[in-house]
Amino acid sequence: MSITSSDVDPQCRKIGKKMFNNIAIDFETFDMFDRQHDDCSAIVSTSVEHVDRDRLLALLSNKPKDTWVALQSNNFFDHASHINCSESLNDFKQYLSPIMDIYWAGTLPNSSFDRYMVIGK
Repeated sequence: MSITSSDVDPQCRKIGKKMFNNIAIDFETFDMFDRQHDDCSAIVSTSVEHVDRDRLLALLSNKPKDTWVALQSNNFFDHASHINCSESLNDFKQYLSPIMDIYWAGTLPNSSFDRYMVIGK
């Protein structure tokens, strides 16, 4: 198995190496929209609230049909960099469902916001 963790922040590589020191993960600094994902068996993003919705939908529309996708977002609109929050889990699923089959979805309540996750293809 080959795992690549990417982020636009170069500090994430340093933190990732500390957290997963003995695991074979390539930590790279790049924008996920600057690469093709044709050879990926899974795409995971735990913070799509920071990602332009149209760009995310375009990326997912162009992935191979058998590529798994796990995405997380939230309803915490008050953060300046949260440009793609969802009002609810249903709202999150609704904007993704035209381009992917959702096999699992759930909510993790927090004290001031809810975190949503969907998994599908």
